[in-house]
Amino acid sequence: MTTDLLGPIADEELEQPVDPACSQLGIPIHQCDMAKAIERIGEFVEIGRSTGRSHQVVTVNADFLVTARREADVHAILRGADLSLADGMPIVWASSALGVRLPERVAGADLVPALAESAIVRGHKIMLFGGLAGSAKTSADVLRSENPGLLVESLECPVGPKGETEERDLEQIRAFAPDIICVALGHPKQERWIRLHAEALGIPVAVGVGGTLDFIAGQRKRAPGWVRTIGFEWLFRMLQEPQRLTKRYLGGFTVFVPAIAQQITLMGFGDQFRRTVARVDCAPYATPAISLSSGRIGRETVEELTDAASRLRSLGATPTMALPSYRQSRALTREGLDRLFHFVPQDQPISS
Repeated sequence: MTTDLLGPIADEELEQPVDPACSQLGIPIHQCDMAKAIERIGEFVEIGRSTGRSHQVVTVNADFLVTARREADVHAILRGADLSLADGMPIVWASSALGVRLPERVAGADLVPALAESAIVRGHKIMLFGGLAGSAKTSADVLRSENPGLLVESLECPVGPKGETEERDLEQIRAFAPDIICVALGHPKQERWIRLHAEALGIPVAVGVGGTLDFIAGQRKRAPGWVRTIGFEWLFRMLQEPQRLTKRYLGGFTVFVPAIAQQITLMGFGDQFRRTVARVDCAPYATPAISLSSGRIGRETVEELTDAASRLRSLGATPTMALPSYRQSRALTREGLDRLFHFVPQDQPISS
């Protein structure tokens, strides 16, 4: 199956999108370094303040992709995230193998302090939510001491496996009205919590940060800098907590590595991401659209469509899909691509 990009987009725009992404197992990973991530999150806050829209930022490691392959709702959440950062060297290595070099790893443990520093300049309010007992409060104290004048609050409360939270606890978040909430509930609970609550709470940016608050609070020890540099922080953590992490990490790699190898084979060792996207006259369409040929929608197609949608969104366009059949529409919806595309029938003009 092939896809064709329809629409009046200049070749140079396709070659230099604002936020290009590499699709790994159907999840877009954006080519952001730390500075770019902070800039984009700042832009999201301003958009959220003016429109009420909530933006989800995910810090993706190999475990995220393994969970996403097993749980459809997690796959849909990660595909629909506004910004996907590579929090894990295996993600960076896999991107290179797929032909898209990521500038660096953007770890949640580095992102939160950087957001605090940026918040002083931009006037943003930050809430820290979750972590081990006492981590959120201690982390807030640490960040205040490092950034005098920072508006930061913390909250710890029971959260169900799907993100269920008592209304009285949600009301504390509403009362503070953060611009950015850093959710440290672990994956995938934190991603589910964000999808369930962030929009309703009116939070411009919600970031899943895993064990970051535990590191900031000193409740867990982070790997030395040289270990992080060579990409083995995961091994350091596994040796610290072997009972909790050995099965998770090693089991994950037995899924992640073969899956990425299969994707590399399917995508022609990166050619899928480097190729020029074919364009045709889009009349009567007024916006870019994706057109599918007939055939089965398999994993390769899902990953290709995810990458195309990421590129269109980076250009400020709404990814729109002209559907050739009802069966394909159902298949795409089942894959969660309804989070990325606006669907219209083949014969229906797309309004601008």
